[in-house]
Amino acid sequence: RKYIEELFKYVDTESILVIKDWNTVMRLRCPFIVKSRRDVGLCKAGDYYMVEAVKVDSRTLQDVYVIHGKAYLTKNFLLIYQI
Repeated sequence: RKYIEELFKYVDTESILVIKDWNTVMRLRCPFIVKSRRDVGLCKAGDYYMVEAVKVDSRTLQDVYVIHGKAYLTKNFLLIYQI
């Protein structure tokens, strides 16, 4: 719980921080697009999805993307963004 409280000083459920080239950081706000790396839940490998929110699983403390109202681990997706 303490980890999550500290984390939310810098992030929220409506955005993520992305490290770009030259060690610059940008905030990417929801909704943003991701590409599924593998079949997981209702998401099919290679398809693109809109992330509605970003949350932290309270049991594992891993980040999850909320897509169509369901939470999926971020490691199952590639982030797609434009500068």
